[in-house]
This record gives sequence, structure tokens and C-alpha cells, in this order.
Amino acid sequence: LDSAILELNQARKLSPNDPKLLYNLALLYSSDSKYEKQVIPTLKLAIKLKSNYRDARILLGLFYLQKDENDLAEVQFKYILEKINPSDQETLDYLSRLQK
Repeated sequence: LDSAILELNQARKLSPNDPKLLYNLALLYSSDSKYEKQVIPTLKLAIKLKSNYRDARILLGLFYLQKDENDLAEVQFKYILEKINPSDQETLDYLSRLQK
């Protein structure tokens, strides 16, 4: 895991504006509790680079749910529906579970 994280960080030096690298880095961070605090900031940075990055917003919303920050999760899901794809079924499902 550590070597994969190192490789992605090296790739980021070559392509600092690639949000997919940050997304994958966040996925790696999420698989080890010692990196847990880096997941959300990394996803936020990916979204800052590409505001319509649907997968990063979904993942960020799910991590907010995991931390019981439902309002922040809802913001991510609503953004997807309002700005990216109003008929995104996965997002609609997450949002409907939140509003129950």
C-alpha cells in the first residue's frame, strides 16, 4: 500500500492537475486507518480540480455518511443531481436513503 501511495504521489508530480490520480489516492488512503484523515481532503482537492467529477463526489458523500455528516453528504449528492446528471440512479438512491 505504501509503495502504491508513493507511486501515485510521484505521478502527481508529473501531472498535478489530474483529478483521477487524487481519486485513486483517496481510495488507497481509505484502505488503511493510518491514512484515514487524508481521504476527505484528497477527494476535495480532486473536486477542486474538476468540479463535475461525479465519482469523486459520490465517494466524498459516502465518506461523509460514514462520519455521520449527513448534511455534507447531501450537498455532494444534490450537486450531482443538479449540475451533472439529474437522473443518476445511484445518487438518487443515496439521497432517498438520507431523507428517510
